[in-house]
Amino acid sequence: MNKKKDQDIHYIYVIDPLIRSFLGHYFNYASSIYRAAVKAGLDFRLLTNTECDPGISEKLPTRSIFAKDEVFRVFGIKLFKLAGLHRPFKRLREWVKACRELDRPDGMVFVDNCVAIELLLFALALFVEKKVLSPVFIVMMRIYYYNPSTNRWKKETIILQLALYLLRKASNSKRIHLVSDSELLASRFGQLTIEPIHTVPIPHTHIGPGENNKKSSTRLRFAYLGHGDYYKGITFLADAIHELNAAGYLNRMEFFIQCYQSRTHDARIDMALNGLRHLNAKGVEVVEEPLDVHNYDLQMVRADVLLFPYLIDRGESTSGPFTEALALAKPVIVSAQTWASQQLEKFDGGGVICQSGSSKSLAQAMMEVSNHYAELAQKAEKARSNWTAFHNANNFIDTLISVSVSENGGSIQKREIEFEEPGRKGRP
Repeated sequence: MNKKKDQDIHYIYVIDPLIRSFLGHYFNYASSIYRAAVKAGLDFRLLTNTECDPGISEKLPTRSIFAKDEVFRVFGIKLFKLAGLHRPFKRLREWVKACRELDRPDGMVFVDNCVAIELLLFALALFVEKKVLSPVFIVMMRIYYYNPSTNRWKKETIILQLALYLLRKASNSKRIHLVSDSELLASRFGQLTIEPIHTVPIPHTHIGPGENNKKSSTRLRFAYLGHGDYYKGITFLADAIHELNAAGYLNRMEFFIQCYQSRTHDARIDMALNGLRHLNAKGVEVVEEPLDVHNYDLQMVRADVLLFPYLIDRGESTSGPFTEALALAKPVIVSAQTWASQQLEKFDGGGVICQSGSSKSLAQAMMEVSNHYAELAQKAEKARSNWTAFHNANNFIDTLISVSVSENGGSIQKREIEFEEPGRKGRP
């Protein structure tokens, strides 16, 4: 860290409205930033909402800035949400209050995981707040409303465009920078704004080998981990396992499938998981509950191969488990035309790319990995060093500092999408 950076940046605050528990990668993301910030000599604070698990404040310096978004009633009648929030005007006042309190100019505020309406309220708060002494605001562009399979933007994009317009106007008097951790998303968001979008590393804590890395079976162990989302390809994975069973391949493989659904259950996912249970196969374990950090790490380490059969509908987004899999030098199976396949090719990682939305292609990919595992594992090990040299928390902090002291319109360039899509380029 050079002298100029040291003099300009003394703290980093992370605002994340979505952190509520230790599940998923929201907490892992923030805690990785915290450790790197402390190492860099920066003050750190996580700004979140009152719904946040109290245990998180024991792990990280935390302050609640948002109240619970409770259901709004008029004469006892429950009103509909407005663009995803029950009380958007109350939330706007909270954003304005937060921006007024962030009056130290010698730091940066990293705004993460804002849906379109949340980003609009943040932009409005910045736009109406006239204080000159304000930190550098670095806004992560992660949640988007474009469907690559149909080449169309969703209706929520109107809100997102308005938010980006207000952020651009506010940047006339405040230091605001846009970033993304996916080159594909950076290019996609570039269709909505003339502001530059910089690609930053992913800071996730890399899981160490651990003492439980010894194989207890001669079978190749495949793992699918995460939230139950149809667009992550769980139903196609279930069909592929049935195809492998019919082909007599299951006696060479075992599967750990964790797929929890936190809200309304998807009937397609329920049917797929029930079908796997009815196989009564010794080598197929299905878990529908969330895993705590220890057990998640354990399953990551025990797996020989990690599965990411995502549909291209969400393929431009990054993946926490994929990031950790490459850091552990695990061979992977990923869908074509996704961020994961782009990264696998870019870093020459060990893995196989299958066709998105095809159980037959996925089954063939698993057979290929089974037949060439030693070669793929060696390739994954070689790719690990380059992957972790870029994607780590220290590099994340250094990149944010570089962005924060740069000028908009400077050397930060929009990245172009590296694969061609069928049909027209999507524009709202």
